[in-house]
Amino acid sequence: MKHPLREPPAALNGADVVLALETNVPWIPGTNEPSPSAYVAVVHSDPAQLRIPTYEFSADLRMIGDPLATIRALANAALDLLGSTDRVRISDRIAVQSERAQERARALETDALGRAASSPIDPLWLSYQIGKLVDDNSIVIDETLAHNRLGAYMPSRVPGSYFRNPGSSGGWSPGAAFGAKLAAPERDVIAVAGDGYYMFGTPNPALWAANHYGAPYLHVIYQNRSWSTGTLRVQSTYPDSASAKGGYDGGYFDPPIDFAAEAAAAGAYGENVRRPEDVGPALRRGLEQTRNGRPAVISVWLAKFLEES
Repeated sequence: MKHPLREPPAALNGADVVLALETNVPWIPGTNEPSPSAYVAVVHSDPAQLRIPTYEFSADLRMIGDPLATIRALANAALDLLGSTDRVRISDRIAVQSERAQERARALETDALGRAASSPIDPLWLSYQIGKLVDDNSIVIDETLAHNRLGAYMPSRVPGSYFRNPGSSGGWSPGAAFGAKLAAPERDVIAVAGDGYYMFGTPNPALWAANHYGAPYLHVIYQNRSWSTGTLRVQSTYPDSASAKGGYDGGYFDPPIDFAAEAAAAGAYGENVRRPEDVGPALRRGLEQTRNGRPAVISVWLAKFLEES
């Protein structure tokens, strides 16, 4: 996530060439998609997406192949074609892109620090604090929504250390975290989810199993007591609807479940956090618990959608 040449997704709309490697949804249609003049190549085990009845992402080239082998072959071929002028041009572009990456990182940190005293706790402050917790030994399972911008604060540099599913199947993080810890017992496994998706995942069995089988992981919860689909999406699409006028009945679940007590019932460590200055210390305590063999849940109290934001 911290490679200096990593670009935000919006960069596709200015690309001349797009290489999509083993991805089912290479971009979100709209302002983020490549221009019609861009050359798009797809490398995938199923480049035609035969399992999807209607697939509307066009490409100039579709090829069955292994992504890593493809990248290596392209790099070797490119090296043979590059002259001294090309190498200077590429070096200059790397310097420019690296500076832009540093500027984005500084802006993200400034934004988060500006929210450090917000009450209720601001989700970007929480995302920033999680990023401070993560290192090269961490595996992060990200099941947050895009507005939390967790991925932007991740310092991950090691392949296989950050996993995010931006599509459907909400609730996969508890089981995924347990499985990741079983597969990599020497790594710190940190799962992150909103309270809705966390509940979808029936976390108690995963926490019990993690404790019983010696595969402890840390689960951090963005507790906003709201469904974005029942509040934000209704407001943006049907602002004059009966649901909006009625206060989004069904869009909130407050008072919420006490996730810390629920975790303790499953044999895990649990902690609820309400003050912004307590976020970092609580996360570190949770991670220390997992390193001592006990799964942990840190639930952080945020503003409710629309009502407190």
